[in-house]
Amino acid sequence: MSFSRLATTTALGACALVLSGCDTLPGFDDDTALDATSWTLFHIEERGAVTRLQTDLQDRHRITFESDGSLYATLDCNQGRGSWSARETGTDSGTIVISDMTSTRAFCPRPSFGEQMAAELPSAREWSIAPRTGRLRVTTREAVYVFEKADDR
Repeated sequence: MSFSRLATTTALGACALVLSGCDTLPGFDDDTALDATSWTLFHIEERGAVTRLQTDLQDRHRITFESDGSLYATLDCNQGRGSWSARETGTDSGTIVISDMTSTRAFCPRPSFGEQMAAELPSAREWSIAPRTGRLRVTTREAVYVFEKADDR
């Protein structure tokens, strides 16, 4: 076998090994409790304070985790899109990665938490679903976002 043929065969073998290991990376082909779910923002916990959203504001702040890794967000009067991956590390809890989001840029009347969500969710690192309430907690660098499952999903 010539050197170039050996090098090509070795390179192809190495690529096959790398690609076969992709399903073990966090977020790849892992089913989690977040797959194909939609959540409305219930409250935000930051620096010891809790900001609870009124019902009309909750529906205007929403995230949807699609099974294909797409993330859609209603950011008050704006719409956002990104991607996500998660891995369960316990029962209904785990690690999460959310990409930077692209979004429309309309000015939303106050109070609005859409810009804050778009800026903070990409720093998310953990998620959990509370057994008693069924609420989703997403922990970011600056805050904890608590969501309730949307009725329409």
